[in-house]
Order: sequence, then structure tokens, then C-alpha cells
Amino acid sequence: ARNVPLRGDASVSAYAYGDGNAGTIGINATASISVDGSLAKSIGNYISAGTQGSGNGGAVIIRSHDVTLVNGADIDTDTYGSGTSGTVQIAATGALLLDGTGQNALGLPTYISAGDRSFGTSVGTGASGSITVSAQAVTMRGNASISSIESGDGTGGDVTINATGSVTLDGSLSTTPSGTYISAQTQGAGNG
Repeated sequence: ARNVPLRGDASVSAYAYGDGNAGTIGINATASISVDGSLAKSIGNYISAGTQGSGNGGAVIIRSHDVTLVNGADIDTDTYGSGTSGTVQIAATGALLLDGTGQNALGLPTYISAGDRSFGTSVGTGASGSITVSAQAVTMRGNASISSIESGDGTGGDVTINATGSVTLDGSLSTTPSGTYISAQTQGAGNG
């Protein structure tokens, strides 16, 4: 495809809810891939290969010239259970933009994540995954983040940003205490 737009509660999912592993999502576009959450009313706009059970998260592989996430859109391979989070790979020959300055009806931030979201619950033993971004320019502003955060007992993942041009983070328009950030950390008993 040349352009792949997702908006209005549109999503791409290979999610795992039980013992099986999540699948792999691969999206290739010669011009642009854009996820816009501004019109989301129920489930949001996302690309996800995460897991809520004992199965592992999958992989999200995005290749395009420009990749844009705005207004509460997200790409994730998060784990909410005992399974391990998956991986996110984004290759943009042009620009990657995460713009969280806009709002949607669900109040969601704009983010890319391969983390453990179990927050220390008894089932939260899964490890975080890795995120690799390659682009000419990476721009993030408002309530936007790229993170692999381990909140349980598993091992934290890695976040790698390769930009041939610029990396810009602008938190001046953020409405949350966390602001605009790139993070690979552990908040539980696991190693970073």
C-alpha cells in the first residue's frame, strides 16, 4: 500500500488472551502509516500484539516513509499477565511523529510501548520487550512516550532510537506529570 490510515476506533490486533502466543503484525507502506485517535469513542485507535494471559506477546513491525501517531493513538506489545511482552520495530525512512497534544474522548496518551503493565500483581511475572526505532527524524510532543517499563517482577526491556537527523522531545504542551519521555526502566523487583 501507499498510505495506511487508521482513525475512528479502527485498530489492528493480534492479541493473546489465554495460553497461546500473540501473533505478528507487519505493515508496509511506501508513503505513510498514520494512527489518529481523535475520533475514538469506544476502543481507541491502536496497533497491538500484546497479551493478557500466560502466552507471550507478539511483534509489531512497521515500515514506511513517515509514521505518525496522534491524539491518543498507540502501538504496543504490552503484557498484562505472566507472558512476556513482545517487540516493536519501526523503520521510517522519513519521520516518526508522536503528537500527544490533542485530545480524544477516552483521554488516552499517545505512545509506543513494549512493557509489563501488571503493576506488581500476583500474575505479573512477564518480562518487558524491546523497541527499536530507525528514522531520519523523531519528534515527540505533548503527552507522548516511547517506553519499555517493567512494573512487575520480570526483566526490563531495551529502547533503541536510531536517527540519522534529529530527535526532538517537546513537553511544553503536556498535561500530565510524566510529560514527554523515552524510557527503559523497572518499577518492580525485576532487573532493568
